[in-house]
Amino acid sequence: MRTFSDWDGKRQGFVEIDSPGAVLTARTTNERLALLEDSVSPSYEYLSPELQKLWRCLSLFPGGFDGVDAGAIWGINEAAAQEFLSLLLACNMLQWSESPPQYKLHDLLRLWASARCSDDERRSVQQELAEYAATILARANEMYRRGGEGLRQALDVFDRKRANMEAGWGVGLRKCGPG
Repeated sequence: MRTFSDWDGKRQGFVEIDSPGAVLTARTTNERLALLEDSVSPSYEYLSPELQKLWRCLSLFPGGFDGVDAGAIWGINEAAAQEFLSLLLACNMLQWSESPPQYKLHDLLRLWASARCSDDERRSVQQELAEYAATILARANEMYRRGGEGLRQALDVFDRKRANMEAGWGVGLRKCGPG
């Protein structure tokens, strides 16, 4: 895994995790985080405080995401979200997938970022994710009810956003309690 860094103010380049296998075979989350620290910290510190916070919030997406998804949990419009995502991608803090077209956080970066989320950030993003999941489900339901091409579109939306919707739905269920 490569991350971008400008950690000494003079050099810019990529930092490689020396032994990805060691990170993956570490027994505890704390051991994994300690092994990641030297590789991820320089890239993270390169980001502005605002961009650090936005990146940490992305760790709560269990699946891929796009500008609309990120904007929903960040509380900003899609165009602004896309600009921030592009910056994070340029710094190798995100990955891009062509099929389906979406951004992703590497599992190890997600673990590292999630460990740095404050309780307030986590609660806020989980609430936004729950509300966004309800919006996406409602939109997919409308497409489905239209029938025809709407059926395919609804299923496509559901397939692409399922992991994130389930995470949001789970937050909603925990808030409401059983029954």
